[in-house]
Amino acid sequence: ARRIRAEHLAEPERQERAVVTPFELVLSKLDVVSCNGSTCECRCPAHPDRAPSLSVTDVDGKVLLHCHGGCANTDVLAAAGILVPLA
Repeated sequence: ARRIRAEHLAEPERQERAVVTPFELVLSKLDVVSCNGSTCECRCPAHPDRAPSLSVTDVDGKVLLHCHGGCANTDVLAAAGILVPLA
């Protein structure tokens, strides 16, 4: 199935679509600078960031985060306002 990122949908279309992937949810909370396939480069919300240092990748429905500035994923998620339930 083809995936469409939430920010590329027109507002009425977004309202009709009930399912948002975890990747789309995370991207909706970040300042996305560029995307190439299933990887996006974003400004890290956990530290002052002029250039994009946060890589966000969708791998089989799972979201991988990597801050090249050294921020912990928990700090990135907290700064973006994303709550992750503990397993």
